[in-house]
Amino acid sequence: VFCDDVRRFSFQGKFVCFTGKFLVGTRKQCMADAETLGASVKSSVTSELDVLVVGAVTSRDWRFQNFGRKIERAMSLRMDYGSPTILSERQWVGFLSESGYLTS
Repeated sequence: VFCDDVRRFSFQGKFVCFTGKFLVGTRKQCMADAETLGASVKSSVTSELDVLVVGAVTSRDWRFQNFGRKIERAMSLRMDYGSPTILSERQWVGFLSESGYLTS
């Protein structure tokens, strides 16, 4: 619902933040993967953020959980400034595959 429809994306030189729980591994592993792809990882959603990646493990009450606040902040910034891009875990994994880099 809140993710952008992005077909291609380069993480090189981008500021990336991860939120939620991931099926492909721990958040720490995802952060390391992003750094391998040339991104700088941030722990919070700020106006300099380029990408928020949302883990697939969510509940219907996501708004009331800590990672839901990151999503809300990103959506607000996106409305005001046009970024960050919000990607699903599925999109993230797709971009990892396209880049030839797979998590272990």
